[in-house]
Amino acid sequence: MKSLVIGNGKTLVGLDQNGLVSDFYYPRVGQVNNIGNHGHKIGVFVDGQISWLDADAWNITTVYEPETVIGHAEAVNTRLGITLVLRDVMHDEENIFV
Repeated sequence: MKSLVIGNGKTLVGLDQNGLVSDFYYPRVGQVNNIGNHGHKIGVFVDGQISWLDADAWNITTVYEPETVIGHAEAVNTRLGITLVLRDVMHDEENIFV
């Protein structure tokens, strides 16, 4: 399920409910999804163990920052005692996703 969609007309990135890239369309938006069935993962290594953001231990909220197309995800893991803030944006003229 897409939570956020960020693009510039030439490149489009879809982020899922965990703030992870699930779709990447380039050079033609709506044609070939370059992610395929793979997606990507983000993990945090703390005290000798890794915790992946798509695990149940994370409480994640995703929104657009007010009056922008900047994606904002906040991931909280109370067991590890950490919070991650992820911000995603697409350059408006160049095909650069940050």
